[in-house]
Amino acid sequence: MNFKSFLERIQNKVNDSLPGDLRADLKAVQKNNGAVYTGLFLADGGALSDAPFPASPIVYMEDYYKRYRDAPEDDPGIESTAEEITGILMQGMENAPDVGNITDFQEVKDRIIGRMIGYDSNLMILEQMVHRPYLDMAIVFFVLVGSFEHSVGFVPVTKALMNIWEVTEEEILKTAVRNTEWLMGEKIIRFDDLVECDREKGLTGGMYVLSNRQNYFGASVLLYSQSLKTLAEALNADIYILPASVHEVILMPKADQNLQSLQETVKHVNEAEVRTEDVLTDSVYLYHRDSGEIEIM
Repeated sequence: MNFKSFLERIQNKVNDSLPGDLRADLKAVQKNNGAVYTGLFLADGGALSDAPFPASPIVYMEDYYKRYRDAPEDDPGIESTAEEITGILMQGMENAPDVGNITDFQEVKDRIIGRMIGYDSNLMILEQMVHRPYLDMAIVFFVLVGSFEHSVGFVPVTKALMNIWEVTEEEILKTAVRNTEWLMGEKIIRFDDLVECDREKGLTGGMYVLSNRQNYFGASVLLYSQSLKTLAEALNADIYILPASVHEVILMPKADQNLQSLQETVKHVNEAEVRTEDVLTDSVYLYHRDSGEIEIM
């Protein structure tokens, strides 16, 4: 069964089991770096699908198709998959976070956060999004709704939404950097033992993984982290920054590191091990301990 037929059968079976006027619709969803996924989401007589900021959960179908395609012949297949997806959608609707009045800047300003994505690989997304260039990356903004402990969602801050808010890009940037540090936090883990480190107790040599508390778009920690300064001072060395993904970066002292080898490693890992939408950049960066500046190498 090809992917198109799989989608049609899943959609039909999910719709057969939905209560009331709920229906399942399919749509293509643009992700980072040109990745496009097919999502199944809930609509209610057009109300959800036509809303400016839909709160419906969405289930991406590519992994389900791969699982179906690779399953043994005696696997229940379509029936069990449709039942599972229906359960996810219904539970997601019941627990959907309250978006609130997203067009009121005063109501949402304390929930605006920043993410880091690659610049050149996301030009199509950036046409619509409020953003700020940062090295060869871009800072984009979202309104966080709900919480990571219960149910969380993110509303993109588009240029159209900024116009409704009647605020400047600079105000959104300052607000987002402050909120991201407060809401997402930061953590640094020593790569050798994967144990979280305490900056106050000192850092030693080796490699470190830097992210936020949720390991979710944690590369944005670079905007506010004090760990770079602390590590550079402790080692008396400049610090190489390797973008492992949009979710985390790797830190290591410059001393005795071969730059070309590091650049080749980042490129290889991005091509072979990181999902397309999770790739940040192929660049290696250097944090200068004297100036506190980050440079593309």
